Amino acid sequence: IRGPGPNIVSMAASEGRFFIGTTNGIFERTPEGWQPLVSGRAWWVLVAHAGRLFAQDGAKKLYEIEDGVLKPLLTEHGPGHELFTHAGRLYAMPSGAALFELREGVWERRIQEAGHIRNRVAHGDELHFNTEHGLYRAKGGDWRHINDGVGWLNEFFERGGKRFATTWRGVYEI
Repeated sequence: IRGPGPNIVSMAASEGRFFIGTTNGIFERTPEGWQPLVSGRAWWVLVAHAGRLFAQDGAKKLYEIEDGVLKPLLTEHGPGHELFTHAGRLYAMPSGAALFELREGVWERRIQEAGHIRNRVAHGDELHFNTEHGLYRAKGGDWRHINDGVGWLNEFFERGGKRFATTWRGVYEI
């Protein structure tokens, strides 16, 4: 399928609908071809979740897009840093200073007073975040603070039935 224009930078699909983000708008594939949904700016991240379309523009602002109408998200927290899904859940990290999850149509802060979120690593159905205040783990929507001051997360591995995290400061059993 050839898209509208040479600068396609993101895409998402949901419930039989297909969207692409370009440096000049968002387009939806219909039986008639590519139709503009939102024009006039770059859309670097598109995420389809629960039949809804979410996006991050070139200014790192987060939106829900409904019938071509932009609904700003989490504006009180500044520009968005990241928008992503994991294990069927939608997350937003505005400015990297907090982590929110969309639960039953409401954005809930999931890591309280986390400070700057340095990085995240997915391992199966678990999601790990490294912050100024330590390492957090999410599994099945349950968040737990599991270690302080581990340094930058690199990856996880299992050995002998135990799980370990490698960081800049060493190897930790988790």
